[in-house]
Amino acid sequence: METPQTLTLPLPAQFIALCRGHGLTPAQVLAAFMADLAETADSNGSDERMHATNWFDRVIWPERTYEVVARPAELGGGWKVRFLVDGEEVGGGVFPADPADQDATEEARYQAEEEAERWLKGGAA
Repeated sequence: METPQTLTLPLPAQFIALCRGHGLTPAQVLAAFMADLAETADSNGSDERMHATNWFDRVIWPERTYEVVARPAELGGGWKVRFLVDGEEVGGGVFPADPADQDATEEARYQAEEEAERWLKGGAA
């Protein structure tokens, strides 16, 4: 187990006032948030861990997006999905479908979107 580290940082007056308004110190609030984010034994529960993780993923983590683009018929039709982190391609996949088969083309698009949504939720590229 790593040795705990100490951090010194300036605190906005609004944060201090918010903490005091709830009868807490900034150290208590930050310690509780860190426990939830790190999922330590003294976290405040599963919902709190989930919200801390969601905050971290939205605010701190790089932006994950995707594009689904049609593939030319000469390449087999269907769709290509590109996984992007901060605008740069980091992976993806191809979902071929016979361009003459509308149902197959729609199913391939659905599969491409499903794969992209899995990736957005933290799956591997």
